[in-house]
Amino acid sequence: MNSFNSLNFEEYGDPADPTVILLHGTLLSPAQYDEVITPLEDHYHVITPYLDGHAQAGKGFDSISSLAEKMLAFISEYFDGKVEMVCGMGIGGQCILEMLAMDEDFCDYALIESTRCEKAKVYERTNAKVIKAITSNKWSAKAFYMNKHYPKALFEKWYEDVKSISAEDLKKILTAESDFTVKKLVEHTKVKVLIEVGSREGDLIKQAEDLHHKIPKSQLILMYKYRSGDFSMNHVDSYVNLIEKLLHRLTLNK
Repeated sequence: MNSFNSLNFEEYGDPADPTVILLHGTLLSPAQYDEVITPLEDHYHVITPYLDGHAQAGKGFDSISSLAEKMLAFISEYFDGKVEMVCGMGIGGQCILEMLAMDEDFCDYALIESTRCEKAKVYERTNAKVIKAITSNKWSAKAFYMNKHYPKALFEKWYEDVKSISAEDLKKILTAESDFTVKKLVEHTKVKVLIEVGSREGDLIKQAEDLHHKIPKSQLILMYKYRSGDFSMNHVDSYVNLIEKLLHRLTLNK
């Protein structure tokens, strides 16, 4: 594990190769991307940060904005202010949206997956139920996890990680995700943004469509019968193929 300004991260591949930063989803960890990293690291430089407040993070959760500022500082320090690609799911995707509003050209491509773009109308009771489910006992935590349709093989690692998140951080993380709204400044980004959402993600579909209309250089990807996180966690080959296709195109154009 490496660290920069309390941002802990794992690093794979050759730093001389194009860089891909993978920001994990809400209450998940970089383990979400284990099967994504393996095929990428031979040709690309892959960074997987531990987002604030989550397991093995360098500090507790403050806000999505402070996390975005830290990520931009990291890119500025290590990559002269720009990397080839940044991908994120859930709160990781929200972090990217904050970064797009703060810096119009910090990467060539951004892939935003299963990400809430508007404030939830009612969320306090829902978030309280989530916290109770994942903290009561292993059985209820597993029921919550399986209801998400995340990979069964990752459950034990996920449970170990989620148990290490403090009660305060759990509440802050879920509240921040539910309370999030996209800043108007994203409209000025120079980044080519891909917005992925599954056909089984309810109101996130309309939010993804609205975001697509706000960002000039964006592409909307609606995946049939996909749920939250299905793209990167349950359809790894398709996810990796998209990343490789975009980075190959970037290499040809340079």
